[in-house]
This record gives sequence, C-alpha cells and structure tokens, in this order.
Amino acid sequence: MIDREAARTTHEQNARMFYGRAVLLVAQVVSRRSGSEQVDRVDKLIDYADAGVDHYWIIDLEPRPIVQLHVLESAAYWLDATVHASHRVEVDKPFGISFDPAKLLDPYRSL
Repeated sequence: MIDREAARTTHEQNARMFYGRAVLLVAQVVSRRSGSEQVDRVDKLIDYADAGVDHYWIIDLEPRPIVQLHVLESAAYWLDATVHASHRVEVDKPFGISFDPAKLLDPYRSL
C-alpha cells in the first residue's frame, strides 16, 4: 500500500527527498538522442522498482506521443498498457486520470 500521508507530509515540509513508497507515480519524459534514453527506459525501471514506487510511466513524445504504464509487481515492473496519441490513458490507480497523450504537446489545452 502506498503511504499517501507520508508523501503529503514530505511535500508540506518542502523536503527535497522522497522515499520510494511515499511516491505515487514517477512519469519520465524520454529524452531522445540525449544519451539518457537508455537510463530512462531501462536503468530507472530497475532503480524505481528497487525503491518501491508502484507506478512508472514512460512518456515518449517523438515521433507521436506514447505513454507506457508500468506497474510494480513482485519487485519488478510489468508493462500494463501502451497508449498512443488519439487514444486515452484511463487509470484509477494511483489516482483517477484520463487524457489523450497527443495533448501533452499542447500545454495550452486541457488534458
């Protein structure tokens, strides 16, 4: 179970460090051709799983937006869904949200 109260308390104290179990979701935007793509897609999956973060999303904006939703199970992530632009990410956990990944490219439109 995720400790939402610990996350709230850490945030309210303006802490710079969060403990993995207190983090509801990590959403990583892939930086293509930056040298960190391998880190975003592979290394961080291992690091955040080891820290106990239950949800890790990889957001790839090129060539068209895609969101990969990974869920922690038995100390490792499994790919729960891949959602492409013009479709909707719809989840209840770690909190309810619904959006089209294509809208991530337009910061002036609501999701």
